[in-house]
Amino acid sequence: MNPPLRQMKPLRLQGMPSQGWDFEATPGTFVYAVAAGDLTSSVGSDYGPCLELKFIYRGATYYAFYARLGSVLVATPCCVLEGACIAVTGRSYNASNLSSDQSHLHFEIRTKNHVTTGLAGRIDPRDLFGYQSFSCNVGDV
Repeated sequence: MNPPLRQMKPLRLQGMPSQGWDFEATPGTFVYAVAAGDLTSSVGSDYGPCLELKFIYRGATYYAFYARLGSVLVATPCCVLEGACIAVTGRSYNASNLSSDQSHLHFEIRTKNHVTTGLAGRIDPRDLFGYQSFSCNVGDV
């Protein structure tokens, strides 16, 4: 049985450039895999605990990057199925000083697993998932 869905709202943080999407998410919100693939974890310098999901879509390899996590709920590295609960959101590193209404999940789609600052190696998630209204699995709320 799939968890219930809730509409995701892109969050705009004034004066804070971002290479991905920031979605409104109170600390403790469940985070789910967007595809089946290989999951690894790391700690990014500004992101705190992070997860990277390597997956294949239409014959090409992509990497879903999740940051601003409170904790990772699976042992990594591992293989996960689409929709698997993999983490909960938190307020780590440079997000720790944000007000509660700015708590968020940082999400990117990358074309390579190691990227630097700027937009190189990143694509708009809508290019893969379409331009329909976005929803996310959030478990029982």
